[in-house]
Amino acid sequence: MTMTVQFDTEHWATDNFRDCRLGDRRRSQRLVKFARQAADRPAASLPKIGEDWGGTRGIYRLLDNPAATLQSVTQTHRRRTTQHRGRFLIVSDTTHVDFGRQRKLPDAGPVGPGRSQGFLLHSGLLIDTADRSLVGLAGQVAHVRSRRRQGKQNDSKRLRRWRESEMWIELIEQTGPPPEGSQYIHVCDSAADNIEVFCATRQMESEFVIRAGRLHRVVRVDEQKMPLEQAVSAAQELGIYELEIPRGNGRRARTAQLRVTAQAIELPVPRHRSKRIKQYLKAGGTDLAAWAVLVEEIDPPADAEPIQWVLLTTLPVETFEQAWEVIGWYENRWLVEEWHKALKTGCRLQSRQLQSVDRLLPLAGVLSVVSVLLVQLKCAARTCPDQPATQLVPPLWLKLLKAKNKTIRHRITNYEFWRAVAKLGGFLARRHDGEPGWQTIWRGWQELHTLAEGAKLAKKCG
Repeated sequence: MTMTVQFDTEHWATDNFRDCRLGDRRRSQRLVKFARQAADRPAASLPKIGEDWGGTRGIYRLLDNPAATLQSVTQTHRRRTTQHRGRFLIVSDTTHVDFGRQRKLPDAGPVGPGRSQGFLLHSGLLIDTADRSLVGLAGQVAHVRSRRRQGKQNDSKRLRRWRESEMWIELIEQTGPPPEGSQYIHVCDSAADNIEVFCATRQMESEFVIRAGRLHRVVRVDEQKMPLEQAVSAAQELGIYELEIPRGNGRRARTAQLRVTAQAIELPVPRHRSKRIKQYLKAGGTDLAAWAVLVEEIDPPADAEPIQWVLLTTLPVETFEQAWEVIGWYENRWLVEEWHKALKTGCRLQSRQLQSVDRLLPLAGVLSVVSVLLVQLKCAARTCPDQPATQLVPPLWLKLLKAKNKTIRHRITNYEFWRAVAKLGGFLARRHDGEPGWQTIWRGWQELHTLAEGAKLAKKCG
């Protein structure tokens, strides 16, 4: 899904927020205006986004209204995202929205190390498998941890209470089944290695690719029960490929040879059954047929940690090409990490000074959709680097960049545009510098918007 429509925050905000049901038409109009202002200045404080006291007070009133929730402010965007037809990945992950321990947030819960407070934000991004482009936010749920510690519980009590692992299930159910003729593939890390997650995915008529976190779990191979670790160790080898491991975190750069094996397995339904498992069985569900894909390094160096991971999937993996496709889909998880960086660094969610989680959650929803836009714009430099930047951003931006940097030629591409923006933020663009990071890009993004705002004011002044 190559982005060919010119960037326009006015139309973008209308398309993604106009139909949100907030109980009052004027409230919905305020949401559209706030989204447009936030997209224009994503890292600015709310008073700067509001531009004056009247505008800022309108934003505060919007976020303070009970009708404005995390779900209500993103409903139009999520609906538009999940209406697309085709084959899509839904890449999910949880991030800690951490406001530190000094802030007074009485309704926040503990997150991270020490006495930090905030909430958990679990999000799923829809990615088109055709070109690996980000379509939008497919689902999002939040959770505030209790400050009270849970005592010791047996299996039956634990299965009756709400657990954080249910955030994965709630997002799968919120996303729902794919449109007719389409396919959803949920891609998750080892935190989703849970039979309830597997069952929920199948109930929603979707597939999954999930990294195994519990190799001791019991599976069936040819009607014989054994640990997952044993099943994959005896699996059939499908092929070998090479992976370049970059230098970093105390390791040396190296080329790793990786062996790929796959084994057909069955994931049995457990004897201790939660309410969700009982619902799955009542709906006609049975033990899950799946495949286990093992990727392990051949002869790793003695001073390096060997690469080894297992993927569980409901997709068939009978050939190396099918295994390679599944591995490639799991590797697309980097995009949700990029989105988290856009949300926390680009939109500065954790720096917002609102005094309650009830206000911060709808703000997080609006900034989540803004972050999708920012990642889409940045990824255009990767997915279509040679596309003329005039098809993506306003002509005024390009004129300002050329006025600021005389080395920019007349027609620049998406790739050249983003490097020019990063230079405004302090990126030196030397041969050994690599690609610019998020913080440098956002500094340049803010500088570019300041220049654009000044140019518009100068035009009004004649």
